[in-house]
Amino acid sequence: MQILARPLVPAILAVVLGSIFAAPAVAEEEERKQNPYKGNPDDILVGKGLFRYYCAGCHGMEGGGGFRGPDLVRGQLTHVVDDHDMLEVVRNGIQGTQMPGQTLPDSNLWRMIAFITDLRSKAQPQDLSGNWKSGREIFSGKGFCSGCHMVRGEGGRLGPDLTGIGNSRPWESFLEAMRDPSAQFKNVLQADGRMAGGYESVRLVTSSGKEITGVVRNEDTYTIQVLDREENYHSYRKSELRELTHLDHSLMPAYSESALSDQELMDLLVFLTRPTAD
Repeated sequence: MQILARPLVPAILAVVLGSIFAAPAVAEEEERKQNPYKGNPDDILVGKGLFRYYCAGCHGMEGGGGFRGPDLVRGQLTHVVDDHDMLEVVRNGIQGTQMPGQTLPDSNLWRMIAFITDLRSKAQPQDLSGNWKSGREIFSGKGFCSGCHMVRGEGGRLGPDLTGIGNSRPWESFLEAMRDPSAQFKNVLQADGRMAGGYESVRLVTSSGKEITGVVRNEDTYTIQVLDREENYHSYRKSELRELTHLDHSLMPAYSESALSDQELMDLLVFLTRPTAD
C-alpha cells in the first residue's frame, strides 16, 4: 500500500494545482477570442481613421496591400490565428520584417482590428458583371486611367498599381474612390475627432520658387522625396524649401456619373481585376 500511496500524493497535487491554474488558462482563452469593439459601427469608423493614419502607408487605404505591406483583407495572415494574435502583432510588430509595433492604447488597437475584421468579413468573392473589353477601352481612353495607374505592367506610376484590385477592394469602395477620391482622405476621423487628412499628396516650393505638386514617395524629419504628375522624381532637404504643404485631398480627379456611368465603372473594375476577357 505504501508503494501505491506515494504516487498518489503528487497525483493529487497535480489535480489540485491543475484546477488552480486551469481557471486562469480558460479565462485567458476566452479573452483571446473577444474584441470589445468588434462589429460596433462607431468603433469601426474610428478604427478606420486610425488604420488610415497609422497603417495605410504600407497596407493601403483599404488594407488591400501597398508598397511594403501585404493585403490584410483577402490575404492569408501568416502570423495571426485570431484577434488576440492580431493585437500582439499590431502592438509589438513582427521581428525581422518592416512591420513596426504601435504604441497606441489597446482600446484603439482593438478598434483598428475591428476595422480590419470588418473588411475581412465583407471580402467575399465579388460577383463582377461587366464588359472586360469596354473596361480596357475606358482604362486607356476616356477614363485617362493609364496616365497615372498601372495594370499588369502597363501604365503610369503616379497612382497605385490597380492590377487585381477587385480581389482586394469591394465594389462600394472602388465606386467611392472614383466618384469622390478625396473622401478617402477627408471623411475619416481619428480617435480624437480630428480629420485624418494629408495622406500622400503634397505641394512644395523650392528655394528658386519652383512649385511642385505630387505624391510623397519617402519622407523623414529632414528630407522628402516626391513624384510629380509627369513622373519626375524630386528629392530635397526640407530646410531648402520655401514651402511644404501636405494636401488634404487626392490628386485623382472625381468621375461624375455623366463622365462614367456605374456600369462603365463596373466594366473598368472587371478589366482591372481579370487578366483576360474569358
